[in-house]
Amino acid sequence: MLVQDIGACAESVGNHDYLNTPETEGDICNGYEKLYGEKIQSLIEANLVPTVVKFWSEAPEDQCGLESAIYYSYLTHSKMELTSLASTCFDGRNSIAQPNRIVYVEHLRSDRTSFSIGC
Repeated sequence: MLVQDIGACAESVGNHDYLNTPETEGDICNGYEKLYGEKIQSLIEANLVPTVVKFWSEAPEDQCGLESAIYYSYLTHSKMELTSLASTCFDGRNSIAQPNRIVYVEHLRSDRTSFSIGC
């Protein structure tokens, strides 16, 4: 997600909750269960900490989201409820964020309890 607030209230805006279960984690755990008949998702989740990584990119395909950013600004300025239209998703195309492009790393919680940023 390109807007952290949307990630914090994913269910209420109709998005996948990446902070609870990243898609890749779910895919791996579901595949493991299908192949071996063993559920490992709770074991994996117990050892992960939801994390936000802010980074920048100069790739032309990453220069999107202006409309979403404007709409997000409008909603928050007007103290209106956020919607999924106030954000867009980043597609890393199976590449990593280069260390020199990372602005900060924020660990949101370590106990798997929910949090809210203003949903």
